Amino acid sequence: MTSLRLALIRLKARPVLSILLLIGLSTAITIPMAIPIYSDAATARVLSEQDFQDIGYRPPFAYLFFYSSELAQPIGWDEVADVDSYLRSEGLEQLGLPVNHATAFVDTRLLQLRQGVDQTGLGNLSLAALDDFADRASIVSGRLPKLQTDGDPIEIVIPHSLAEIAGLEVGDALEAYDPEADITDPLLNLPLEVVGIWEPKDVADARWIIHPEQLDNRVFVDRPVITDQLSSAKADLVRTAAWYALMDGSSLTSGDVDRLIRNADVVLDDASKLLPGISRTIDPVGGLLEFRETRDSLARRLVSYAVPTFGLVLVFVMLAVSLTTNERRSELAVLRSRGASRAQLLGQVGVESALLAAGAFLIAIPISLGVASLMGRVDTFLGLGAGASLPVQLTAPALRVGALVALASVVLQVLPVWGAARATVVTYDELAIEATRRPWWQRSSLDLIVIVVVVVVGYQLLSNEPELGSSLADPTIILVPAVVTLAVGLIVLRILPALLELAARALRHTPSVTWLVALRRAARSPGSSHVPLLLLVVTVGLAIFTASLAKTLDLQLVDEAYHRVGADWSVYEEDAASAPTIDGVPIGPRRLVSIEDFEAIPGIDRATRVGKFSARLSTPTKPVISVTFFGIDRNSYSEVAFYRSDYASTGSVPDAISRLGSAPEAILVHPSLGLKRGDVVEADILIEGSTLETRFVVVGTLDQFPTWYPDEESPLAVGNLDQLFLQTGEPGLYRVWLTSETPAPDELDTDISLIETLNPNPEIQETMTSPDRQGVFGLLTVGFIGAVFLSMMGFFFATMFRVRMSAVELGALQALGMPPRRVAGVVVIELGILMSFGLAAGVLTGWQLSRWLIVRLVGDSGLVATPPLLAEIDASAVWGLIALLAGLFIVTAVALVLVLRRMRVFEALKLGENQ
Repeated sequence: MTSLRLALIRLKARPVLSILLLIGLSTAITIPMAIPIYSDAATARVLSEQDFQDIGYRPPFAYLFFYSSELAQPIGWDEVADVDSYLRSEGLEQLGLPVNHATAFVDTRLLQLRQGVDQTGLGNLSLAALDDFADRASIVSGRLPKLQTDGDPIEIVIPHSLAEIAGLEVGDALEAYDPEADITDPLLNLPLEVVGIWEPKDVADARWIIHPEQLDNRVFVDRPVITDQLSSAKADLVRTAAWYALMDGSSLTSGDVDRLIRNADVVLDDASKLLPGISRTIDPVGGLLEFRETRDSLARRLVSYAVPTFGLVLVFVMLAVSLTTNERRSELAVLRSRGASRAQLLGQVGVESALLAAGAFLIAIPISLGVASLMGRVDTFLGLGAGASLPVQLTAPALRVGALVALASVVLQVLPVWGAARATVVTYDELAIEATRRPWWQRSSLDLIVIVVVVVVGYQLLSNEPELGSSLADPTIILVPAVVTLAVGLIVLRILPALLELAARALRHTPSVTWLVALRRAARSPGSSHVPLLLLVVTVGLAIFTASLAKTLDLQLVDEAYHRVGADWSVYEEDAASAPTIDGVPIGPRRLVSIEDFEAIPGIDRATRVGKFSARLSTPTKPVISVTFFGIDRNSYSEVAFYRSDYASTGSVPDAISRLGSAPEAILVHPSLGLKRGDVVEADILIEGSTLETRFVVVGTLDQFPTWYPDEESPLAVGNLDQLFLQTGEPGLYRVWLTSETPAPDELDTDISLIETLNPNPEIQETMTSPDRQGVFGLLTVGFIGAVFLSMMGFFFATMFRVRMSAVELGALQALGMPPRRVAGVVVIELGILMSFGLAAGVLTGWQLSRWLIVRLVGDSGLVATPPLLAEIDASAVWGLIALLAGLFIVTAVALVLVLRRMRVFEALKLGENQ
């Protein structure tokens, strides 16, 4: 019997544990594979929209290879011919993209152009040839040049600008002269004939190898004139040579980036060997390198965010491996006693492990594609956007990562067998007793060390003032709470047995035998139940923190966008900018559109006016205070403008705004000004270049106001806009803020002439669908779903393993008269007790972490956020988690009862076995 066949028989003999291990391994492989797949697909979307050229009119995938001898001596065409042939054929193909257009350019050293008998100088020009000159140039007069026989004048076409300046026409005879040439140089005295006058068809055409504005000092000839006729007689002829290619990058994927960068360098290196000094002056390489760094940075960031998920999956796999190893301890002991070596046992287990890893790898491939696609639709934690899924595809990096994880899983499965395989039938009982002891991390006090470290770091973190970070850019935002929840889970595992033992003692004198037995079994729970409990605590705690983090970031994103705009829409009408004039002289007041006309726009509910001015206030104690003064319509402001509860520390924003109605000269000020209600202040307000002197009475305070940034502007003051315009005699400049009906319109459909319209929704949508945000929250969403599933699977199979290991104990309970349904109740209650403690610990941990850490770990790129960041605990996520786990518990409990009914545990007493 071959090892492969034997391995298949063994896996089939333990279907439950084999499936459990296969699920864990598939999950462990899926998430690492999904990260590069998502990173590639998400950045490919950016790749299709990115411009890789610094020069605006150049297409994204343009290559220009350029040689110039202006800083040295001109060279002969024979030195250029080889690289010319290479860049027209093999080098062009080597770039690795379909060619949309290719051309080449060459010109001679500068010559003096002379005309007529008196040799009138027309300046220094060069002879040039361009492959696609006939397609790019429009012949104003004459025709294109042709190659002439030796002795005839060289035909040229001249720029239209030169023809106008020099008065040249078709048919004129010219002479090109090089005063530095010797008597044998054919360029010493070169006869020319004007056969055409040209101008560019389209100056902005991206197919121009050299911009037309740089061609005024060149006259064009037929290409063989330079490459054949003149080069054969003169070595130092060529001044400039260039090769230009426009490539088609429409089918480019993220996985092609490295190849394109490498190909461009190979082509330049080969060209440099043929013509030293050649350079690549235009290419997409710089942009591709930047794109690659963005892609790799995203992948690295996602890997960092996935560390807690990796840890949870690893713990589950170790649990499954441990259960599998414990299940086969007796088998290994028997084989060892019959002469099998440890190496032979490891070999058998290695084949089984390899089969499981291979199966998990194959299962993980389609699942990882689905996970990556799902990540591309997530716009917040556990929230799917309405956008289309990413066009994901399997990539080589993803396959390599999956293969490495699969290989590591084989090692992880084989290592525990090395220890278990040392037992024989003689020493089996000792190892079995050792397996029921406390977990190794408790025996070595490693958990206490972790707890102490977390407490010390956490105390320092909480004792410092909040330091705003960089939003989702720093994985610390999830790693810190992950470590804290791990420490809490370890504490729970330490104290839970003692708590359960106390509860059991309290029930000793009650008739509740079922609960008493369940509590004592839970208190004596071996390490196999510790792992699922730890998984549950960490999963629930991280889920609540992540949900609260996502809700906080979502609300802050909306708050910041609306704070910048002020309302659903902020518009500036054209007529508000100027009064009607005759010859530039104002002849009357501005013709302003009424608020009612704005409210008549389809989709708009209400409108209000907001003016923003610079002002100076003076009081008896403070002579000059510079302020940012906002004038508003108090009757409509609160119904239109964006505000939060913290915008007014005393009362609410509507209450504060309503106080402006107490008097036309009422004013609200920022608390930092130190003014009290009833204070009278003198004010100078700058309105369109004129200063309005007036007086205000302070009626209250406002801490924040939309479009006002305290770190960049002077303190805040808010007053009545109508009062200002009444005193100036005509309306000044102001914006109109609009509130939309639901759903808000994408654009304003109006005949009103608007100079500017601002809407916060595009900014919000762009941020919500950014690859970084979608990747992070998508990964956390997938990780949470996987962790909850694995936690419940771990509880179920760990409980089943305990039932099998304690079959004698359960059989004894039945033999003593406990009905089978109560025996099943013991197992279900034990599971419920452990899950309840884990759920409670996770909920409390996640809740407190959300309160303590979000503000300290999240911020606006290191700057103080405006408006300030407010931590928001997602209560709906808490209740959702409780409901989800309660439902999963019911399903698990029913499954356990069904399994117990089939096990007939009382038969263990007859057999005298302890499974």
